[in-house]
Amino acid sequence: MTVVQPLARIHSPASLSDGDLVTSCRAGDETAWSVLVHRHSPRLRAIARGQGLDLAAAEDAVQATWSNLYRSIDRIEDGEAVRGWLATTVRREAIRLSKRQRRALVMVEREAETPAVDERVLVDETVHAVRHAFAQLRSSDRHLLGLLFGGEDRSYVEIAAITGYPVGSIGPTRARALQRLSRVLGDVA
Repeated sequence: MTVVQPLARIHSPASLSDGDLVTSCRAGDETAWSVLVHRHSPRLRAIARGQGLDLAAAEDAVQATWSNLYRSIDRIEDGEAVRGWLATTVRREAIRLSKRQRRALVMVEREAETPAVDERVLVDETVHAVRHAFAQLRSSDRHLLGLLFGGEDRSYVEIAAITGYPVGSIGPTRARALQRLSRVLGDVA
């Protein structure tokens, strides 16, 4: 009975070609796997990082690449082509992980931007209460507050020209209108 020595034990592992290492890996030679991983992992990490991944995600892409090779080693026809196969696979893994990271980031951003349902209900109820209270004010108060807070940036001089109020009375008139609005809101609550 002939005992077959793993190729990596017969020759110096560093001197073996990728094709020889793939052949030994197919035969279950763990040393050949170690040499192959040691030889190509730095380049695979660089490729993954070049796709925009952080260090941890790049390591995940490299690990997934080695797992893919382990499952696919018997289907690789030319062992010398393993270098290109690894590069293509890690690039695809990196792109997949990068897309996943972007989707996760978008989801986190959307969750941060989107108020919870309870918050939206509270805001809607508050807006409704303020509109209801505003409608109960006298028309001169509604007109002045509408000019002051209606979205257009108007000066007191412009508002005085529109309302006929003296410029110096707009501030105190505004304060009284807001007090009346606050009282109406207090009655609503």
